[in-house]
Amino acid sequence: MVAEDRSPDWGIWKHASTAELWEAVALTLNIDPKEVRHQPLVWMAGPLKPGVRLFDEEPVFKSRLMLAERCLEHTLAGAVRGQTRRADTEISLQTFAAWAISEVAWDLPPELAGLAVEAASTGMPGRPGKSKELIDHEFHRRKVAGETLLSLSAEAGVLLSWLIKNHATKPRPTVGVIQNNIRLDHRNWKANRQSAEWKTTKI
Repeated sequence: MVAEDRSPDWGIWKHASTAELWEAVALTLNIDPKEVRHQPLVWMAGPLKPGVRLFDEEPVFKSRLMLAERCLEHTLAGAVRGQTRRADTEISLQTFAAWAISEVAWDLPPELAGLAVEAASTGMPGRPGKSKELIDHEFHRRKVAGETLLSLSAEAGVLLSWLIKNHATKPRPTVGVIQNNIRLDHRNWKANRQSAEWKTTKI
């Protein structure tokens, strides 16, 4: 029996800037989103309750989707437009590909992995690297000056506001993209700060 070919048309998808979360997960398994097997929407009891999208797919698809939903707007940033059903959230495909490789170490089709490489080469998915350099410099200044905020999302928001105010003509990444780019440095700064506070309390 010949296995069913459900491969995506990468000639199209490699140029797509966004995808719904479930579509992106399908692409990680080299499945064309149009070929994903759906079950009919099962509607929850009660008025104004959202429908639950069910997929008739292999466990690996369901487990990847569950993880992506749980990580959304935490380690997985870059949401473009939210939906009632998290699986339908529209996200940056480059950001998703970079997350899938760096955060959860999924094996990806080379075409999708290539989007992550493109994101890394510019410093920010879909944005010229110059904005990243400016933001990195300001983030470093804030650390030295003791102005860094404990909340990663809050710090990213301050950096975006600074970029808009001081470099109005430069490309503007989203808060989620900034979070992804400063995440490791912010985590290290926070750990060092907590370590220093702990040592102080021991004196």
